[in-house]
Amino acid sequence: MSDRPFFRLSAAGPGLPAGESNATVLVPFLLLQPVVSAGNVPQLCADLLIHTLGLRHIGLFDPSYYAPAVGGKDGKNSPAISSPMELFGLPGGDIFVLQQRSPVLKDRKEEFVSKLLNTIDSNGFGSVLFLVGSDQSARTDAQMGSNHYVILAKDTTQELITSTSLTGLLELPLLGRPLADQDNLENSVIPGTGLARRLLRAPGTTPRIALMQYVAEGDNIPDAHAMATVVAKALKIQIEGWIQPPSWSFAMYGTPHDQQLFGTHEEIEGKLLKLYKRHTCALEADIASRKSSFSARSVALKTGITDAMVTLEALRSWYDESRNQWVLATRALDTRIRHHNAFYGGGDAGHIQYLDFLRTLISELEGFMQKCDELGYEASLGASAGISESAKWVRTSLSTTSPSRSVGCELEERPNPENPDHVGISEPCNRGPGPMPAQPGSSGQALLTPPPSPTSSKRRKNKKSNTVSSLGVVGCRSASCPDELACKDSQKRNATIQRLCVFLEPESGKSFGASYRAEVFATFFRRVIARSPSLFVRARTWEAETGSVTTEAEPSHTNVTAGIITDFIRSPALTNNELERLVKKLPFVRGESMPAELIRGAVADTFRPRDSGNISHDNCIPLLGGWVYEKAWSLSMPPVAWDALHQLVACAGCALGVSRSFEEAMWVRRCAFVGGRFEEAHRLGVPVPSCLPEGAIPRFPRWQDRCSSPEIVMRILNVWLAADNRKTKRLELRKFTPKTHGMKSTYSEHEERHWAYMRLRRSEKRLVSFVDALSASPNFIVLAQYNTKPKPIHVHVPSKECDAWVSRVRSGATPVARRSARWTTSTVFRMEIFEYFHKRAPEFKAGLTYLDETDILDIVVMDNTNGDWGPFLQSVGDALLTACGYSSLDCMLAGELATAKQSAVRI
Repeated sequence: MSDRPFFRLSAAGPGLPAGESNATVLVPFLLLQPVVSAGNVPQLCADLLIHTLGLRHIGLFDPSYYAPAVGGKDGKNSPAISSPMELFGLPGGDIFVLQQRSPVLKDRKEEFVSKLLNTIDSNGFGSVLFLVGSDQSARTDAQMGSNHYVILAKDTTQELITSTSLTGLLELPLLGRPLADQDNLENSVIPGTGLARRLLRAPGTTPRIALMQYVAEGDNIPDAHAMATVVAKALKIQIEGWIQPPSWSFAMYGTPHDQQLFGTHEEIEGKLLKLYKRHTCALEADIASRKSSFSARSVALKTGITDAMVTLEALRSWYDESRNQWVLATRALDTRIRHHNAFYGGGDAGHIQYLDFLRTLISELEGFMQKCDELGYEASLGASAGISESAKWVRTSLSTTSPSRSVGCELEERPNPENPDHVGISEPCNRGPGPMPAQPGSSGQALLTPPPSPTSSKRRKNKKSNTVSSLGVVGCRSASCPDELACKDSQKRNATIQRLCVFLEPESGKSFGASYRAEVFATFFRRVIARSPSLFVRARTWEAETGSVTTEAEPSHTNVTAGIITDFIRSPALTNNELERLVKKLPFVRGESMPAELIRGAVADTFRPRDSGNISHDNCIPLLGGWVYEKAWSLSMPPVAWDALHQLVACAGCALGVSRSFEEAMWVRRCAFVGGRFEEAHRLGVPVPSCLPEGAIPRFPRWQDRCSSPEIVMRILNVWLAADNRKTKRLELRKFTPKTHGMKSTYSEHEERHWAYMRLRRSEKRLVSFVDALSASPNFIVLAQYNTKPKPIHVHVPSKECDAWVSRVRSGATPVARRSARWTTSTVFRMEIFEYFHKRAPEFKAGLTYLDETDILDIVVMDNTNGDWGPFLQSVGDALLTACGYSSLDCMLAGELATAKQSAVRI
């Protein structure tokens, strides 16, 4: 143990604070101590405070406790040297900073902590602030909310801190539980903080608190500035500018290269200069030539011009001229900012004044284009082939709030634009005059015109981190390129177009059903375009310029309208911002799943018949080769529409949940095993069950369940096994031993028999005879009813309520007595059980009501032989085959396949 004093005052220093702290009065003197930790950020922060506040050397600590370190004083021509640990302050000041430049030796840590805290307590300091850096890679999810945390010492409470000058630190979040509540040393470990844990857990009378900042190794000067700013704010110190130590300017983290050594410096400056001057000259020329016309149009629009006062062609011309000037203004703004920020430190007052003029001009042009879009939207709807009255719903739909998007089912994998064989929605040239991407953080409602142009640096940041496009855009690599911005925008535009059009391109070499997949996506595109004024006006203008587009009254194989939307998207009619908005409004383009009901609506509208005679279903407008309907088709879909839905929705339960009739739902269940083509099943990669004979190919193989032979019979013969208790434990023996001494044990037997809840159509006579046969058999107990309104009609009701028992129990004092005891019924099925089953049906969960719900025959079959599930289900299946005139599964398949066309459900 060293005989030297732990701390020695400097003869020329200002000295320590007078007096001592006690339990009742705390002197205001504050000590800041950096702890050797991650990134050395606390030491750098201490240097900033020492040089900014002009603190002087007070004293030094015994260097035998630290790793040997010595160096010159940080100053100009200073003859003194620096030791491992020193104290700085000012005469009469209340802030003292301890600077530690070397870590404490491993075998002297405990002694160092004890002597340091004794020195602090005995020299009149009122509070201590430890500055700590922690490894950023060790942060947990709960610690991601802030980069700065505070830690209270074991003997320090928030009330003690409140009475000191460190009360401002309590506004920061507290890291974990206070150390006073942690009795386990391992719980208080903070990675990368050195002696911070020991200093905070050691006993002491002076209030102590630690400011911890998460950092990463590297150039930590910015981290030091951040920590010093937090300290100054907490202590309410006004800092006009931080003064860095002179040594920091001598390549502390490496020497930056001299830009003048490279010949491309002047080349880049000249390139940017030419760009911003060229765009500025083009803008000023355009403003000079259109100043009077723009002024008159703006006044006309502000005074409330209507479509009766201006033609649609005039609005289109006004918009094109405004958009052209908007593009020139945004390019001039961006190139000027880039040039002056890179080479002239942001520019002078004249440059800033011109930027304000450009921003004001851009804002006025955006308002003008928005008004043109709104009036053009109204005019386009009113001029749509005399359907202005039926198109009112399009205008009103803009003001209604769209329902929240929920994930209703799992869709097929995310499409790869580079792979032409992708299927499903999701799991997930000359540069056109296009604006920059939409600003992040805006509301979910689509902007009608391009957003206000931000500053150059902000726009570039947004384009990197917040763009909705997932395809990487590589900047122009050509040194001779005259306009790097135009090249990057063109590449980004092409990537967005490819991302959209990949859903609208028919798959070459695929079957007939696969070609309709693009048509379904085209319906989604039309819905979005029709409900956005700017997109709708662009579509109408493009149709007028390219010629009339014929819209067929009925969908046909040769009428592939998705190509029309592809041509529209690839044309220069849409700006970059409008393309990005189209991506944001289409979840499947972003790789997000969609509710099955939304997909079903698009599929139904794609294949719905025109002029069905129902006005509520036929309100529609023509757009881009197809139709946009006011309401989705609520009747049953044709088989070809179900083929398209089968490609897009992989969930069988979701498919049943969007069926509009019980007949349609039964047909979907049946076609999961029969009614298809082998090529389609092979293309989807779904194996065909080995129990099916040749020719029994599933039409919807993705919606198959693992079924036994009797269940397959039920599906094909249109019997829906909706619920059962196959997993129940049929028989259970128990022994009950009382805890009271002298009482005898009791033996009980619990029995539950199997039952099955089925649904079928009463209009099929052979199925009604099947129910009658089950009811007449002594092997079954049958409950059946017609689902009529307002009350159901009971068809088969047990003669005694106890006959429909579900579970029963008997007991005795001995096993022999138990076997001879009478059964006591525990639970029974009453006719009200059907109401319970109805509430768990797919249509009820989806909020739908079947169109033919009165044609449903509900039946509960109970096993009267008290056997196992397999024989019980087999006996029900055999009864169904017999009622339908078949002797076996193979005979049934042969008969059903032979009469498939005659017995196919008409939907």
